[in-house]
Amino acid sequence: MKKVLVILLVLAAVFAEVFAAGVSAKSNLSTGWNKNPSKNVEARRPDASIYNIGGTAFLDDGLYFELGNQFVIKEYSHKLYDTPIAPLKDKKFKENEPVLFFPDFVALYKKDKWAASFNFIIMAGGGTVNYKDGTALTAALIGSKTGNFAMPHKVKVKSIVYGQELTFAFKPYSWLSFAAGLRFAENTQKMEITASALGLNKAGYKAGGFGVGGIFGVHAKPTEKMDLSLQFKTRVGINMEVKDVNETLGGLTSITDYENDIPAELLVGFGYRVAKPVYVSLGAGFFFAKRAYQHSALANLRTGKPDNWENSWNIQAGVEWDVTDFLCVSGGYNFGQSAGNDETNNIFSPVLANHNIMLGADWKISDQFTASLGCMYLFSADKTYKSSIGSYDLKTNTFIASIGLVYKPL
Repeated sequence: MKKVLVILLVLAAVFAEVFAAGVSAKSNLSTGWNKNPSKNVEARRPDASIYNIGGTAFLDDGLYFELGNQFVIKEYSHKLYDTPIAPLKDKKFKENEPVLFFPDFVALYKKDKWAASFNFIIMAGGGTVNYKDGTALTAALIGSKTGNFAMPHKVKVKSIVYGQELTFAFKPYSWLSFAAGLRFAENTQKMEITASALGLNKAGYKAGGFGVGGIFGVHAKPTEKMDLSLQFKTRVGINMEVKDVNETLGGLTSITDYENDIPAELLVGFGYRVAKPVYVSLGAGFFFAKRAYQHSALANLRTGKPDNWENSWNIQAGVEWDVTDFLCVSGGYNFGQSAGNDETNNIFSPVLANHNIMLGADWKISDQFTASLGCMYLFSADKTYKSSIGSYDLKTNTFIASIGLVYKPL
C-alpha cells in the first residue's frame, strides 16, 4: 500500500505539471521561421499558409510544395536553492534529449484571385523530455515517503500536437485579400517513470485527443512597397482520452480523461520594401492562454480546476536582402513573453520568456527548386519560481538548425 501511495503521488505531480503543451504553442512552425521570425506578413513563400493565410493570394500563380525539417538541440535545467530538503539544496537537474525529426509540409495552389493551401505542422510540444537522473520534484516526493532523497529514478515525457490546416483565400482587389480555413489538432502525450527500488518499470500511460478550430485572415497592400496583415486562430478544444495504462498502475482508479487545449492567437504584421533588394518587417502575436482549458490526468488529486496560465505575447523584427536573383539572405530577432507563473510553470516543460536570434538563406537552384537553410539560438530570461518544495531556478537553452526545399512544377 505504501508503494502504491508513493507511485500515486509522484504521478500526480508529474501529470499536474508536464502536459501544458497547448499553452506553449510554438512559433517555429516552419523552417522559414528560423531564417526570419517576422513571418506575419509573408506573401512570397508557401509557408504564408501557416503565418499569413491572406498573403497566399499574393503569391505568383502556380502549384507549390514545401518540405522542411528542424533539428533541435536543447537543455532544460533547474536547481532548488531555497528548500528545507538538505539533500536536494543546490543540486542541479538537467535534460538534453535532442529532437532530430521536426517536420513541416505545405501544398499550395494559386490561380488569379484565388489560393488554396494545406499544411502539416508540429503545432505544440514536439519532442521528448528525458530526465535520466530524475527531477527535484520527483526526488522530493519519493524521499518524503521512503526517506531516501537520492533514490535513482528516471522521468521521460513525450508530448506532441500534430496540426493540419486547410485554408482558402480570395483577392477581390489587387491590393486586398480575405482568407479563412480550418485547423485540426491531434494531441498525443506519453509519460514513463522508472524506479527499480519501487518496482516501477516504465510506469505511466498514454493519452490522446483531437480538436478542430478556425482561422481567419486579411492582407492588404496600401502601396506597392507596403504590406499589412491580420490573422486570428480560434481556440482548439481537445478532450484527452487516457489509454494504455501500464499494468504497474493496476488498481489506480484516479486516472481520468481531461482537457488540454490549444489557445487562440492573434497575429499582426507590417512590412516595407525600403529598397529594391531590401525588405524589412515587424510583427506581434497575442496568445489567449487564460481562455485555454489546461488540466491533468489525475484531476481528482488536484483542485479540479484549470491551471491559471497567463496570456502571453511576442514581438519580432526581420530583414531580407536579395543579394542576387538566386540568393536571398535574411535574419531577425524575436522576444516571447512567458505564459507561466508560480502556480503553473514547471521543471518538466518550462515556459519562460525568451530571446531568439535567427539567420538564414534561400538559394534558387532552378525555376522549379529553391533550397533553404536556417538557424536559431534561443536563450531564456532565467526566472525563479516558488513551489511546494521550495524555490527553484528554471533555465532553457536551445539551438535549432533547419533545412527546407520548395518545389514549384512548371
